[in-house]
Amino acid sequence: MARSSFAAKYLQMWVKCMYQYNIVYTKTEPLRRELAILKKQVEEKMEFLRKKKAELEQINLKIEELMRKYAESMRQQEELKNKIQEC
Repeated sequence: MARSSFAAKYLQMWVKCMYQYNIVYTKTEPLRRELAILKKQVEEKMEFLRKKKAELEQINLKIEELMRKYAESMRQQEELKNKIQEC
């Protein structure tokens, strides 16, 4: 082809590349579909994880509040014991 026409040589090369691209594209199509499905599943799991992390944060805040109240109650108990001893 290169001997007959310079332009035809590059046209033939382009057609050959497009043909090879089509072969690869059709072979990988099932993989691309599977990838899309897996990406959707990952996004759903990430959303579930975000919700659970938010719930965990709320629980941790409540635990911190209860621990603070417990420490305050223990301090008050010590004060009352000391007052009892003084009396």
